[in-house]
Amino acid sequence: PSIQSRRCTHFSLRPSAYLCVLCVKTRSNAEDAEIRREPQRRNQLMSSRSENFRRVLGRVTQQDFVGRASELERIMAQAEPANAGRGLLLLMEPSAGVSELLRQAYDQIFNRRSDIIPIYFGITRTETTAVSAAIEFLNTFVQQYIAFRRDEPIVAHAPLTLQDLLELAPPADFEWIEQLCESYRRVGFSNDDKSLVRFCLGAPQRIPAGRG
Repeated sequence: PSIQSRRCTHFSLRPSAYLCVLCVKTRSNAEDAEIRREPQRRNQLMSSRSENFRRVLGRVTQQDFVGRASELERIMAQAEPANAGRGLLLLMEPSAGVSELLRQAYDQIFNRRSDIIPIYFGITRTETTAVSAAIEFLNTFVQQYIAFRRDEPIVAHAPLTLQDLLELAPPADFEWIEQLCESYRRVGFSNDDKSLVRFCLGAPQRIPAGRG
């Protein structure tokens, strides 16, 4: 298997910015052939509205989320191979519903079960330091990654520690996640805040090419 691409999409909204990271999952040759046979993006969007659609992070149902179809489609387009490596800057007024827009996009990508793994992270006003925000990002990244890999939405928002998440890691991911946790502990005890922030925010880059 090989990493097809890896991309990071940044959404700058206001002082409480949001970040959505889209990591590409490794695929075997057989899976690559299956991807090429997938329907067009519009058909995928429509099929995601089936009765089997699961709400993961969204706070309202798809039926109740109205008026943002074009914006949602534009965000979903970032999960297409044609946009690999490209970012999307989304600027909207406060209280314009952008947080829910990103959560709805997350849920659609999660339900696709394709080679894209969605990560949603919100920098809240309660995060007063770069260190606390970076640590929260690391936990969020690992938690949502494992939720997707296990195909268990409840894992994405359960109150879990890194040790809990390590125990839930799929066998194919256990080794690299264990190494990630061990490295985090070492960096955390180094009293080097800049290194800790860089380590936490760089966690998505530690996904190995040869896993699973």
